[in-house]
This record gives sequence, C-alpha cells and structure tokens, in this order.
Amino acid sequence: MDENEHIFFSDLKFPGQYYGVLIRSPVRHGKLISIVPPELPDGYFLYTAKDVPGKNYLELNGSVVPVFTPDEINYLGEPLGILVGPDYEITEDLAEKVEIQAETLEAVDFQSVFEKKTKDSIPPYIIHSESKGDCEKFLRIKKAGRKKKADPQGEAAENSQNPENKTEAETVEKKYKTVGKSKNELIVVESCVDISPQDHFYAETPGAVVRQKKDCLEIYTATQWPFHVRKTVSLVLNYPSDKIIVAPTEIGEALDGKIWMPSLVTAQTALASFLCKKPVKVVLSRNEDFLYTLKSSPAKIEYRTAVSTEGKIKAMETNVWLNIGGYSPFLSEIIARTSITASGLYNIENQKINITAVRTNLPPMGAMNGFGEASVFFALESHMALVAEKLNMLPTEIKKINAAEEKMLAVVDKVCESSAFLRKYTAYENLNKKRNNINDGSLRGIGLTWGYQGNGFVTTTIDEAQYSVEMTMETNGEIHIKSGFYSPSMKEILSTIAAETLDVEKKLISFTGSDTTDMSSTGPDTLSSKVAILAPLVSKCCSSIQRQRFRKPLPITVKKTYKPVKNPLEKSADQNEKMSYITTARSPFISSTPGACAVELEMDPLNYDIKIRGIWISCAAGRLFNRHAAVNTVKKTVKEAVSKIISENINIEDGKFQAKDGILFDILSSSYIPEPEITFIESKDIPSGLGTIAYNLLPGAYGAALAQITGRVTSKTPVDAEYVYNCLEEKEEAK
Repeated sequence: MDENEHIFFSDLKFPGQYYGVLIRSPVRHGKLISIVPPELPDGYFLYTAKDVPGKNYLELNGSVVPVFTPDEINYLGEPLGILVGPDYEITEDLAEKVEIQAETLEAVDFQSVFEKKTKDSIPPYIIHSESKGDCEKFLRIKKAGRKKKADPQGEAAENSQNPENKTEAETVEKKYKTVGKSKNELIVVESCVDISPQDHFYAETPGAVVRQKKDCLEIYTATQWPFHVRKTVSLVLNYPSDKIIVAPTEIGEALDGKIWMPSLVTAQTALASFLCKKPVKVVLSRNEDFLYTLKSSPAKIEYRTAVSTEGKIKAMETNVWLNIGGYSPFLSEIIARTSITASGLYNIENQKINITAVRTNLPPMGAMNGFGEASVFFALESHMALVAEKLNMLPTEIKKINAAEEKMLAVVDKVCESSAFLRKYTAYENLNKKRNNINDGSLRGIGLTWGYQGNGFVTTTIDEAQYSVEMTMETNGEIHIKSGFYSPSMKEILSTIAAETLDVEKKLISFTGSDTTDMSSTGPDTLSSKVAILAPLVSKCCSSIQRQRFRKPLPITVKKTYKPVKNPLEKSADQNEKMSYITTARSPFISSTPGACAVELEMDPLNYDIKIRGIWISCAAGRLFNRHAAVNTVKKTVKEAVSKIISENINIEDGKFQAKDGILFDILSSSYIPEPEITFIESKDIPSGLGTIAYNLLPGAYGAALAQITGRVTSKTPVDAEYVYNCLEEKEEAK
C-alpha cells in the first residue's frame, strides 16, 4: 500500500479520460416512469439500470442496494443513471437537462412513526427484543403523567395521602426526599434522548477512477474494504474478479463511512468505463456528499430504571428507535451492538431491550465510528447521571454499586484521580445550588462516564469479513508480512511482535499489499481490526514459524485466517446468558477496551456559551507497543466526539438534509478543545483497539457536565446555546 497511501484518486488523470456525473431522483419516494436525456453530442453517453450486464445491486449482510434504481425510488437524490463524456463541464450541463418522470408516493416520516409507536403505523421495519428476569415486577410504578382508572373510593383514599394529586412515581420520589432511605423502597427514573444524524466529512469525497487495460480492470478509490469493491464490480459487470485490481488510495479519517459506499460509487463508475471503453472518473461534489450519502442513524433512546434508594439497579427497560433511511446494509451489526451496549458496564439483573428499526425515505443511514455504540453510551450515561442526581449520590457511587466487574472500576479511579473529579463535582454541586440566579457568575460542571470499545464484528452475516495474514521467513532471515492496511503505527506494532518472537532485527521485516493482487483476503478496516485481528494473527504466524524454523529448511511460509464467530444473539436459548455479553467468556467481541472519561465545562451566563476546561480519558488497552501512537489515536477522535455533541446540527426537512446556518460542516477550531490528558492501564495482554473509545465516551461525559450546570438531563445531541438557555429557563420556572 506504500505506493498509493499518499495518492488521492481525484488527482489521477489518464489519457483519454472521461468524466461521470450521476443522474439523481427528484422525488423522495415514488415510481420511476422514464429518463429522457437531451440530444447527446458524439462521445457522450447515458447509462441506466437497463444497461447493467450483471446484477444491478450491491450486496452486503443480506441486504441489497441498487446500483441504479430501475423502479421504486426510496430517497431524494437516489442514483438513477450516469452520464459520461470527455469534458466535465459539458457533461455536468447535459446531466442537468435530463428529464425524469416519476409518480410521487407518500413518504415515511420517522418522527411521526415514533410519536404513534404502534406496529400498524410502522412501515417495513425490524424489531429486536430481548429480556431476562422480571422487569415488570420492579417497573410497575406508573409513569409520571399517566392517570389511573377511575375509582371514586380508591381515588379519595389516594388523595387523602397525596393531597397534591401527584402520580405514584412523583409520590415515591417525594417520599424518598422527605422521609429518607429504605432498603425496600424503589424509585423509577425515566429519560429519553434524541440523537441527530452525523455527517462523515472527508478530506476527499467518495468517487473512483476506473480504466480498462488489455487483460484487466484497474480501479483507484479511497475505501476501507477493497475486496468488497472488487466483489461488487465483478457482480455488476459479470466480470472475473481475478481480473479486477483494486488499489486503495489515501483515505484520511473515514469515520466508517467508506466501508461500502465506495463499492457503490465504484460500480457505477466501472459500468460507465466498461461500456464506453474509456477511463472514467467520478468525484462527488461536497453538496452531493452531504445531501445523498451515508449518515449515522438518527435515534430516539428511552430508558426506564427501577433503583433502590441505596443505589442498586433492580430493573432496566431500554427502548431504541432507529431511523435507517432507505437502505442500511450494516443494520444487523448496528442492532446487535446496540443491544449489547444497552447496559454498558452495569450489572443489570432484570432487563428488557426493544429495538425498532424504521425504514424511511431518507438517504442510507448506518455506520459511524463504533456502529451505534456512541449513541447508546450517551443515552445510558445521561440516564445514569440522572439516577445519581435523584438519589443524591455521587456518579462514582452508582457505578461502584452496580459494576458488572470490580476490575472495570480501575479506569474510573484513574480518571477521577487525574481530573480531581470528586472534589470538583462536590464543589460545583454546592456552588450551583447556592446561586440565586444564573447571573451570579460563571457556572461550572464536571461529568463522568465509563464504557468500552467493542473490537471486531459481532454478527456472522458479514461473511466476507475474514482477515488473513501470510508470513514468509527467507533463507537470509528476512521476514515478509502480507496482508493490508498498514499505517506507520501498525507497522511498528507488527514489526515489534515479529522481531521479539523470532529474535530478528526490525530492518529485516518488510510488508507487502499495495492492491488486491498482493494483499491477503481482508475484511473492512474498521472496529480496530488492525490491532484486534491482525496483531494476534501475526503473533500466531510468528509462533508457527518459530516452531518450524529449526526443523524444516527455509524459506517457510505460513498463513493464518480469522473468521467471525457465531452470532452472539444466537449463542444460547438461555436469556440470562444472552444479556451478559461484555462480562463473560462468551463476549461477542474479539476484544473490548474498557475506558472512562471526565469532561469539565464552564458556562458564560451572558451568552450561554460553553467552554471546555478539561478532558481526561483512561483506558485499559492491553500491551502498548507504541505509546505515542496510542495517545494520538485517542486524541484524534476527541475532536470528532466534541463535534458530535456540540456542532453538527443537521436538520431534516421534507426528506432533505439541512445544515445549520447553511454550513455543510462546522469544523471546530483546535483552540476550542483543550489538550486532553490520556492515561493507560497497561498489561501484558494482546493490544486492543482505541479507535472509537473517545468517540464512545466523551459525549456522555460532556452531557453529564452540562446537566450539572443546567439541572436538566441532557436530552439531545447536538446541544447549542439555545438548548442551554431553554434548560436554564425551565430550571428557573421550576423554583
């Protein structure tokens, strides 16, 4: 990959190159009737679904996404065809003149479906439910605001004890606060958060350059999964896969948005190149990328928890509603990880999880860093901060009482020590309560979260996600490692493993894998697969060579392959076992990285602006072969995490994404984010991933700190000055 790692495909140009512009749907939901191009000059061509020689779809995870929609349109801007020609400006002008006729159909609105919450109102959907124990036994206290059935005699008796006519939940809370703690007394806490979509902002937008050579098809694209690109193009063109060469180019920070989308755009580009017999380049504009490509799934997440006044969680119910747009190929992975993450690192004896995925007429929704883990951790930790507040407990107390495993508390202790969390939290609580109003000076808050990063896929439906490493020891002692996705830090880790195991110098170790002809079959570069999968495979290869090198003649070549384990949701019929993913030997992840995060905030009462005073992160990531690289890996996702919680305000109006203030991506200034303090709890274990730990944990810590300032649970992402103002106004009105 060395040859291509610093090349952007959009900078490539070949002799006789054509340019492609996608023809897109003008309606949100409808039936395609006709596509009529203007009169095309010589050398200009329009290709649609009828021109596809093979299968007109991308296939992944049991789902299909059309290359070009032949009939039903599922979102505004869905690709219907591609117009190509030798001059980009003329091609673009001709594409705008293509006339599209479509019958408009009623579109599905996620918010309307969520508000009705009945199966009859849900369009094609997927529901996943799990439970263990008896949640209802502990959650029978009625929700605040829900009235009991009319019973004059019973109502009079109740009113005599509850003269303010409060609901049962409110009465229990009031009783706890006025009478004191009782071991048998329960309090039910409820919360709901609204997670907005997040955009993948790339250094280079999706696209590809494809050219035909004498005996092969050569592809350049920025992708996290070159072998899926090859497979998709092969199926679409009905072309031998061994004659397709995919050379991955510079990808930058992909945020898991370039796993399957490049396969789709490349297939569209390859079709045009294959039919017109010319090299073809397609590069989506920034506007196209924002409006029509993958976003993280918007979600509504509700928690309802029964907890004793001593802080022990007795039952927890989680309801998750996911907006998956018109297509979501990784939906099974997102649902599985959402279900696994719902209880975090807490030990929940009685638990119920319901996940409803709603297909709507929006562009594809799905993978973002962590495949949905960050959204669930934000909702869970915001909820648990509220639980702690209701019980007048420190956030650390509620975690210690309910920790699934005591050793997980080490990361919490580390963060508390480095951030002085306990001292600051107590001081800010006392100061904020003593204020007469918000104009008494700046308000401060500090929040604490804990959780983990799950490494590797947990669903078996991703059959192509196998990873292989091939290693050869030559007669002169040189070591050649063949796989793919080698960052400089990853080369350092793998070289260290090989050098220590085989007792050779690092200068004798080399890597191959610049394109699919000299890579081992490799799944997507995501979920810290490089560290979680490739490092153990290299270690196994080294051990195998070490056993053979003094018994067999050199050179010796060995190959080790990883395939996903059986889907954890199908492991056992025992529901109690199915709810204990992260804390048992049956953990569905290849490995997991526990972590904790604290964020300190200060609010200016004049303009409600929030300043981040400090960020502290601690995690247990096994052995660190390169501490500097590990710190940088965590730091670079801090900015993405802060962006998620405060700046990426994407609205959806009439099936179209609308950016706040018309800005497609509000890039945060580095000066806004203080230098985070990163600490590690090291061990001799195989290194585990760090690529999403900050992204998973920081938003929840920010939300908890903001809640200490506003006195209200942080119920949405992103948050802005207007949201903070409204929370403080509600607080004042409640006095």
